[in-house]
Amino acid sequence: MTVTMKPAGFWIRALAALLDGILLTAVAYAAEFAVLGAMYLFRVWVLGGTAELPLSESFSAVFVQVVNAIIYALLALVYYTYGHLRWGTTLAKRPLGIKVVNEKGGPITLKQSLLRNLGYVLSYLPFGAGFLMAALNAEKRALHELVSGTRSVRATF
Repeated sequence: MTVTMKPAGFWIRALAALLDGILLTAVAYAAEFAVLGAMYLFRVWVLGGTAELPLSESFSAVFVQVVNAIIYALLALVYYTYGHLRWGTTLAKRPLGIKVVNEKGGPITLKQSLLRNLGYVLSYLPFGAGFLMAALNAEKRALHELVSGTRSVRATF
């Protein structure tokens, strides 16, 4: 693998974020279905409830959305934190030639990976302005990268 300190551009990073988001959404959807299905079966078999309502009508929309948000957040936390820490990339960033490194070009630490991941929340507020920073500055660094002391660079795997 060859890593340069050339910043990864805004649009290639946006594409990687979109692809990672699609992947996480698919996995979260499957996990949500499994969790809600297990809750439904627990209620029917263990608690002696009735199975008159199908699974799709057994939970309120708000409850389903809360379960989905929790599952997605936990999956994203593990996926991005571990991926950036272990390999410096994600499943979508790797084929696009993007690697996350520290400010000197080396591997990032657990603290940096966690800060970067939690910094995504700041980058989303307001209206993704923290991500747009990567399009507007010469170093192509987004807010979560400034917070964590990391950068996204071009790499050949």
